[in-house]
Amino acid sequence: MLTGASDDSENLSENPERNSVYEFLYHDVARVASFLAQFETYGVLLNTKATEIAGRSTTTKGLVSAKGGVPLIAEGQASLDRGVTAEELETAERSYDPLWANAKTFLDYLESESLLQRGLSGAKIGQFVLVSGELSVLQLTLLKSLWTGPGFKEKAIETQIANAMAALMGASQMAASAGAKKNQDQTAVAKQTRANALAGMELIASLPHTIQATIQGNDTSVWCVLAESALIPAASDITLKYGSLIMPGTWHALGILDAMPSPIPEQVPIVPSEKPVHIGPVLHNISNLARTLMGRPPEAYGLTPLLLFREVTA
Repeated sequence: MLTGASDDSENLSENPERNSVYEFLYHDVARVASFLAQFETYGVLLNTKATEIAGRSTTTKGLVSAKGGVPLIAEGQASLDRGVTAEELETAERSYDPLWANAKTFLDYLESESLLQRGLSGAKIGQFVLVSGELSVLQLTLLKSLWTGPGFKEKAIETQIANAMAALMGASQMAASAGAKKNQDQTAVAKQTRANALAGMELIASLPHTIQATIQGNDTSVWCVLAESALIPAASDITLKYGSLIMPGTWHALGILDAMPSPIPEQVPIVPSEKPVHIGPVLHNISNLARTLMGRPPEAYGLTPLLLFREVTA
């Protein structure tokens, strides 16, 4: 349970007051639309048009008189009203993009249909949840090009060789060795260390480098991966502005709970064999390594994010 953070989600108004608005940091348009289409009879609203007609009319009246009669008998007078009406109409048509209204409509639908779980207390896998707390964003994509860069790669290899040499020189058998035997051992260790370092950096470079977000409560955290196309500001803007700092304010994440806190499985031993070995155990180890280095921490919940926002007030 997000202690404190879940209270914030409870206090979040279903409809923002007139003196407050929602600031969206993340909006997965495609996923939100896929859910809205199941609520609406005709699918997702893509465009809204509003037409206003204003008009006025004026009437002008005139009096026409005429005299006549039969001589020596009588005289008479007749009159006729003639009116002219002029009408003016003004038409104004406005077209509205319902994209951001859809985000708010989605929140309202989940509330009205009792599909939204506020906080993590009692939440189950596959439920829509709304969690709140402190937000931090980590842009691992910045590291993608570093692993294969010649300068960084060579420096990392040199560091690994130096560490291996220090460990080798500290071993008692190495200290007792002399002359050519010591040089041979050093050369062999340096060669093996270089090969291992190159293989390690190539493996790390092939792992998924994502943009990650963590919603941190008092004693619990929720971890998720953000699609760059769904971020409102560019991920680089967030990194340059805040670095590794927590973004100010209380943030709310709406998404689907899809992982509970869980340990990372241990590596599966790969026994050398002359017979072909199924690739499954190898991928098992690589996947666990990816989670260890760049994925969800064991103590964190996992969330598929749909909306990430905060309430901005006067």
